[in-house]
Amino acid sequence: MAVTEKNILKNWFLNGLKPPQEQFWAWQESYFHKYDVIPPTAIEGLSELLNSKADKEAFDSHLQNFNTHLEDFNAHVEDLNAHYELIELSRIIPYGQVQVFKTSPEGDQKVKAIGDYCVGWIEGSLVSGNWNGGDEMLKSSYE
Repeated sequence: MAVTEKNILKNWFLNGLKPPQEQFWAWQESYFHKYDVIPPTAIEGLSELLNSKADKEAFDSHLQNFNTHLEDFNAHVEDLNAHYELIELSRIIPYGQVQVFKTSPEGDQKVKAIGDYCVGWIEGSLVSGNWNGGDEMLKSSYE
């Protein structure tokens, strides 16, 4: 594809000028048409961008490897266990605990009350319901 510099093209089309046919064609050949297939070599920086991305096989293997980030994960779990206040501030609900949504502005807002809506993992199942005042660790305590 022939490319003519923009400043030259602009001079051909100044007000009142009529460019000859070869200049008009050169102008048309200087741009990609919307239906043209643009070759990858014409896209600046594409090969460098593609060379810098992760190899698909290596990435897929990384995703499937359970132990890949286990040390990092365990370190964060230990941090959370050492700093329980972080759990209270987060929206991550550890196994065996529930997120409590207060249903009434009355009473102690830091204590779970009968009727409060709770979501969490209890007895290996996701529990989502109102607490009936029973044992917090039993599914039957949530309606």
